[in-house]
Amino acid sequence: MTIQEEWLKHFEASMGRKPTAAEYAQAKEAGFDFSHLTRSSDSPAEEGTRVSESSDSTVFASESSQEAKASVVSENQSPIEGQSVNPLPEASDFNQAYQEQLQSQEQFVAAQQQAQGFTQPEAFQQPTTQVPNKSQSLIVKELILPIVSLVLSVFFAGLSFTPAALVFFGLAFLGLIFAVVILILNIKGKKLMSFISMGVAVLALLISVVGVVANVSRYYNTDDNFSVSSKKEDRDVEDDSNDVNDYIDKNYKFEWKEDDFEDLKAGKDKVSDIIKKHGKASEAEIKDDQLILRYNDDSNEDSEQRVVVYFEKQYDGTFVLDSVRGTFEADDIDTSSSYKSDWTKSDYDALKEGDYGTGDGGTKWSEIKDKHSDPSEAYYILSLSSYSDDIEYDLEVRYSDYDADESHLDSVYLTFLSDDNGKTYYLISKYGSGMESD
Repeated sequence: MTIQEEWLKHFEASMGRKPTAAEYAQAKEAGFDFSHLTRSSDSPAEEGTRVSESSDSTVFASESSQEAKASVVSENQSPIEGQSVNPLPEASDFNQAYQEQLQSQEQFVAAQQQAQGFTQPEAFQQPTTQVPNKSQSLIVKELILPIVSLVLSVFFAGLSFTPAALVFFGLAFLGLIFAVVILILNIKGKKLMSFISMGVAVLALLISVVGVVANVSRYYNTDDNFSVSSKKEDRDVEDDSNDVNDYIDKNYKFEWKEDDFEDLKAGKDKVSDIIKKHGKASEAEIKDDQLILRYNDDSNEDSEQRVVVYFEKQYDGTFVLDSVRGTFEADDIDTSSSYKSDWTKSDYDALKEGDYGTGDGGTKWSEIKDKHSDPSEAYYILSLSSYSDDIEYDLEVRYSDYDADESHLDSVYLTFLSDDNGKTYYLISKYGSGMESD
């Protein structure tokens, strides 16, 4: 039996199969050294022992390679003349070949185990640790949380003008704290959205403060006493009632303003329209086809503030506004209850009365005011009628000093008319007493 045949026999016995062309060529280069081939074993323990003892096999292969060289020389004791004998490969070549063969075998076994669904027992598996996604954490911290803070702040600010304003003020304050915490978390990262959310939170808190103040103010200014609440509840009346009690409120509180005259529409407004806006009157009177409502300011017994409204009955029995006259204290004119007369007869005689309808030619109030300031009383008188769409502006100024000496008048009453909606007043009538002035 030749060495080739003996190698094939040992290969089939140890591997359980015939060698491949590559394995045969490799063995041929190694001089058909079969000393490293072991008998095949179906036991996984033997395969593991073979793999673990690969380092010992390498040493063994190097020693057996020397024996293989000797056997080849002994079997060919007499080489043919003229033919040279090729030297056998070195031990390092056998070791490399053997290592490559072991590696190919291990790869082959691993491929078979994978194909058959074989998995390594859990005891031998390497533990795996799931690492959180850092980019997702940054998105939540730098973008999502600031947006949530911003939306909540806008929501709290929008509801701060509701009756629950105090609750949303507290929530807005907590929202500001939340925004500050987010900014601190992002102090080393992207801070743009955090700054925006904190700015909105500060603005929301300020708006919430305004909402609380507005609610408190509304609470104290609405239905602050029984008379006001009862007056608001009783503003629904019939436009054709002939009972004066339907138009009277004994607890009436004066609430007319000069600007209210601009909203009046003589010849159109019904009595119900006036009462809905200004409440029922202090007094009411019905004469023939005329209804008169008087709104008196009873808060000060010395005050002459009042509004008198006249209604005319129409063919259908309803009362419609015909005219209105209002007397209001002139708050922009300084008055003095302790006025001392500074009017002489010559001063009084120098006053010029203008046209009663236009005021043309009359002395201006501004000229009189410069010389005789701080009168005893001053009132603006506004009038409106169905005969004219324009409001008439009058001014009454009174100087009273009943203890004046003989050189001064003890009283002077002046009436002015304006043709430019109260900007300039011209004297249209005068009255004086004392020193034989009248």
